[in-house]
Amino acid sequence: MPDSLHIDDAGRAWSISQLLNSNRPRRVIATAVDYLWSRWACERRWGDSLPSPARLTAEPLFLQDFTQRHDRPIAFGDTIEDHTARIVSFVKAIEAAETIQPVIIGPDGYFWDGMHRLAALYLLQIPTVPVLDFASAFQDEETSCSLEDVFEVSWLTGSHAQLVRQQFQTAEPYNHVYLANILRAEVADSLHAEYGMLPWRLAETDFYEQYEIALLDCVAGSLGPWLKHLRRVLLSFEFSRAISKIVDTPSLRVGDIACHRSTPGQQIGIHTDYSDNAESCRLTIHFNPNWSTDEGGLFVVFAGGELKSASAIYSPKHNTAILFRISPESFHAVTPVESTRERYSMVVSMVPN
Repeated sequence: MPDSLHIDDAGRAWSISQLLNSNRPRRVIATAVDYLWSRWACERRWGDSLPSPARLTAEPLFLQDFTQRHDRPIAFGDTIEDHTARIVSFVKAIEAAETIQPVIIGPDGYFWDGMHRLAALYLLQIPTVPVLDFASAFQDEETSCSLEDVFEVSWLTGSHAQLVRQQFQTAEPYNHVYLANILRAEVADSLHAEYGMLPWRLAETDFYEQYEIALLDCVAGSLGPWLKHLRRVLLSFEFSRAISKIVDTPSLRVGDIACHRSTPGQQIGIHTDYSDNAESCRLTIHFNPNWSTDEGGLFVVFAGGELKSASAIYSPKHNTAILFRISPESFHAVTPVESTRERYSMVVSMVPN
């Protein structure tokens, strides 16, 4: 494999082999794979024309090659096909019990080398990876991503989890469940405050218009501390296992996290979210303090593609959520926002792993 390069903030190119052969102090530490992934896989590393590693691993091409373990030729180029091939090759190597070299944290405390290896380890849910650390400051940082940090865990893993699972599995016209107080109250309030500072971008399709931010493909500096921490927890193995158990689907992982902002008059027409990206389910979290029904923005479940088939209506009240299974029959919509303020939500999309 050609020698890897790291371009630092000053635009200087560092040879990884030269770094390894230098006399710079270093140590090898075992670090949680999901922590490293959540911290460094959400920024674009392979050029502005390609998605971040976290988003790339939810692309239809990647999901197909990963599931079927396709062999693609590796050219060490910046294409989705090539990065897919490199990650899948490491997946197969790990499954064959081959030795995987440590990933590298450079002298500046940034992730310098090993993203393809890290992606493979994350997809296989390997708990830890050796890190060759050239930055002593990295040793002292908080590396945990526990559900208890942000969630009221009773509905995920505690006393109410079985009831939530039963409600989800028996709901009509398709599997879904409405949840209240899913986050710690102070966390939900902090996230609502940080939403107001996001650099929103208008998104338009044939059935909706709203403002969005993709948390798995954005610059970390644009996010507040609680959004970054929530993203870390959502990308943890613990969260994926908890959701997989509720929806009774083995081995799911987060494929996308999107912040949504709907302004007065905006709505989302009837749709299913079913597509070729193999998405299994979605968790939609709401951040709207003191929201009343007459302010609109209601989440409506339909038994079919027509308005007359409406089956259930849920308010986007603060710190509530809807978990629902994606299928060709998962029809739903959001009514027009009638309020004079914005409607905030977060959509967490789960894909098979």
